[in-house]
Amino acid sequence: MSTESKQMAGEAQTQNNAEIGGSSGSGGSGVDYPTGCAAINSTGRWLDMEVEVLELWDYSSVDAIGQGGLLGDSSGYIRFVTWASSDLDELKEGQSYALESVVTGEFDGNYTVKLNSETEITEISGPAAERDHLAADGDTAVALGTIDSADNWIDVKAEVDQLWEPSTDSIAQAGLLSSRSGSIKFVSWVTSDLPELEEGETYRLENVVTDEYEGRYSVKLTSETEIEQLNGVVAVTK
Repeated sequence: MSTESKQMAGEAQTQNNAEIGGSSGSGGSGVDYPTGCAAINSTGRWLDMEVEVLELWDYSSVDAIGQGGLLGDSSGYIRFVTWASSDLDELKEGQSYALESVVTGEFDGNYTVKLNSETEITEISGPAAERDHLAADGDTAVALGTIDSADNWIDVKAEVDQLWEPSTDSIAQAGLLSSRSGSIKFVSWVTSDLPELEEGETYRLENVVTDEYEGRYSVKLTSETEIEQLNGVVAVTK
């Protein structure tokens, strides 16, 4: 079990008990609806949200956690967990939901939301789930582990896991991008004149191009690529 998983498991039962024990009259009804991800700046707050599930992470080694991952809306991104004891319906990656009566928390310096036995989950579909309404910029991000073809223009969200010494003068930067879904090599060309990526930082990269060499896929940053550093977003590597 990873250090992160041990920490999450250690806090799970006490957090769950505390939240449910104080839930009477504290649920999402009566609060501003919905609350954007970027507006969450305190813990212990009951609120309602409309979000898309951007990523689901593997917590199979933590019995207390039912699901965990990353939620997004037009304002930003936030980590979430659901407790196994809450017996909630499973969320699906890429699907949008209205979540009533979630509780804000904090883990490792980043705010989170926790789904519990008081949480009501409603799937959102149709016009209400359009990109300009939910998870703007989030729903187009491709999971690194699903890249299996070349010459596709895609958006990705990942942490710069490693930076390598460029092998030729034409390469500005090269290294490894990582997310919960996997890792992939990236290359940025000198002629593209892009801002430098920093190791350990998380970015949203729009308009990168997939490539393949000897059966291994990579992404290329070009002059068309847009780079956004995701400040305050929990790192997506393990």
